[in-house]
Amino acid sequence: MWLFFDIAKRRPTKILKDFKEKWLSCEETSIEHDISIKIDAINSAEYMKKFQVNLYDTDTNKHVNNIRYLQWLVESIPEEITDNYYLHSLDGRFISEAQYGDIIVSLTNQGDEENSFVHTIHVQGSDRTCATAKTVWKKIEK
Repeated sequence: MWLFFDIAKRRPTKILKDFKEKWLSCEETSIEHDISIKIDAINSAEYMKKFQVNLYDTDTNKHVNNIRYLQWLVESIPEEITDNYYLHSLDGRFISEAQYGDIIVSLTNQGDEENSFVHTIHVQGSDRTCATAKTVWKKIEK
C-alpha cells in the first residue's frame, strides 16, 4: 500500500488502521515520516532561483505538475552538492498550486544536519507558498 489521498483537501493522508489491517499485503512503507507535520516556509535564503511557469510545466488544468516543484528546488541547491552528492531523502509538502504564467521563486537554506537543506517554493509578488521541503544528500562514492 502506498498512500491515501484526500480528494477534498487535495493532499495525501494517513492510511486508516482498519484499512491496513484488512488490506495490507506487505510491511513495506513508502512514507516513513508523519506527513501531517508542517514544514515551515522560509522567507529569506542562502540560495535562490526564479522560474516562469511555462505551458509544458502544467497539466490540462494549467496547474503545475508536482514533479516540477522537486525540479525547481533541486535547481536552487549549490552545484557542489548536486555534482558530488545524490538525493538520499526528501520530505515535501504541496501546499498551493502554481499556474501558467506565475513567476516561481525557489528558496534554499542549509539545514541543521550535514548536507541537508530546507526549501520553499512560492509565487513572486504574493504570499502564496506552493511547496516546502527538506532534503538530505549523501556523498557519491567514486
